[in-house]
Amino acid sequence: MVIEIYLQFGTEYDIAQSEQKGYKWDVFVKKDNNFYRISAFTPARLQQEIEMSEEYSDYYDIDINLVIIKEVTNEEIIRTMCHLEDDYFFEQLLPLEQNEDWIKYFYNDAFTMLPKKDLIRIY
Repeated sequence: MVIEIYLQFGTEYDIAQSEQKGYKWDVFVKKDNNFYRISAFTPARLQQEIEMSEEYSDYYDIDINLVIIKEVTNEEIIRTMCHLEDDYFFEQLLPLEQNEDWIKYFYNDAFTMLPKKDLIRIY
């Protein structure tokens, strides 16, 4: 099955920032006309998030659909999402609510309505 991969923020500057920070939370995969939001973190960034969380609380609230990748580049995101597709990863997830114009997803303690026209296709 063919998948499509989109980013909400996909300019060269955004990609460079994500690579430097070690995470990209706005990866959207389209499969069978359904969208799924994926957060991609490097192992080092995940460790940093856990350590920061320990300073402020007794637990770490992991992001839904978190995937650990070697580096946050378009190439690595594409390679990983295609590998996950081969492993039937997306069949285990609930698709995002959508209509013709927008996708609804939960991020930062609130639901967000993302216009589909704002997505940048990378694969």
